[in-house]
Amino acid sequence: MRRKLILLIVLLVLAGCSSGDTANDDPTTTTAPATTPTTPSATTTVSPTTTSTTPTTTTTVPEMDVAESTARAVAFSEAYWGSWPDIDGALEKFADDVVFYDPADGDFVIEGKRVIAPTLSGFVAHFSDVGPVVEEVFVSATGAAYRLSLGHGYWPPWSVEPADHPRIIELDELHFAGDAVTGFDIWFEDGALGTLGFGCFATSGCPNLATIVDRYVTAWTSGDPSQIAALYDGNATFTDSLLRIDAVGPEEISGIAEVRFGQGDVTLEVVEIYAQTNGPDVPTDTDGNVGEVIAVGLHYRVSSPSADFPSYESLATFEFGTRQTNGFAPHPEGLITREEVFHNPDALAAFIP
Repeated sequence: MRRKLILLIVLLVLAGCSSGDTANDDPTTTTAPATTPTTPSATTTVSPTTTSTTPTTTTTVPEMDVAESTARAVAFSEAYWGSWPDIDGALEKFADDVVFYDPADGDFVIEGKRVIAPTLSGFVAHFSDVGPVVEEVFVSATGAAYRLSLGHGYWPPWSVEPADHPRIIELDELHFAGDAVTGFDIWFEDGALGTLGFGCFATSGCPNLATIVDRYVTAWTSGDPSQIAALYDGNATFTDSLLRIDAVGPEEISGIAEVRFGQGDVTLEVVEIYAQTNGPDVPTDTDGNVGEVIAVGLHYRVSSPSADFPSYESLATFEFGTRQTNGFAPHPEGLITREEVFHNPDALAAFIP
């Protein structure tokens, strides 16, 4: 029941997402989350892949790719909002076999829009005042990610809603095939996970998250390929579809630093952190993987001395293990298995030749 409620809340939120909404009735300043600096854990030595190919890379983006990706992201939210409350119309852009992925709720993979359509119409009235605002959109050549701010209409029914709780920040990551939505991943901002009481955030605040972020930023700004390689599993994939970067394995991924960020010293400023937890329950002595962080979404600002790479903002989402139908298998060494990068569309103007 919890899974269905969260999924339907999220779908309702997207219904209220209009690309022209920039105002927020409770605006917040987008700043780096307050995390306590931690010493990066000792890196795990990863043997380079023995059979590698040169990754596809470029530092320019065709203007048409940016325009089409942005237009598709905007069109999706406008079509969804414009059809509401006609459920069939609202779900028209979802593929029949669309895969919803919501690990924090514990059911992980939910396949097919027919699963949620029958109950969505009866659910709308209960959360009609959720007041969603699309505050930022990131795009790739194959998807989009929306930062959403949810008002007081949103609160899980299994807990008592505080009278003065802050707006809840959510990240919805979509993947497209043509104009159809084929994948839909749900994330929450790290502070929101604490407010809602998911996983380790309900008790300890998930201190491991600060270590993960610190290690990632330290490695990618170090200029040391071995530190970057130590973040990734031997079969890890890295995709930045707009910058035409595709790399597999630690050796290839560690070799794309200059293509990704330019030459010279690079600064990554953390703007916001999102996460997914291995189910909603708190970790236990018998199963330490329950409720722990299994994926991170990192909104960052890049500053580089390279003339071809002015300051810009992007979003990287990366996970540590393997998705399963009814669960998640964490990587035994805590290494990244998959990473994808989305960009602020305005920032991509700097990469258009």
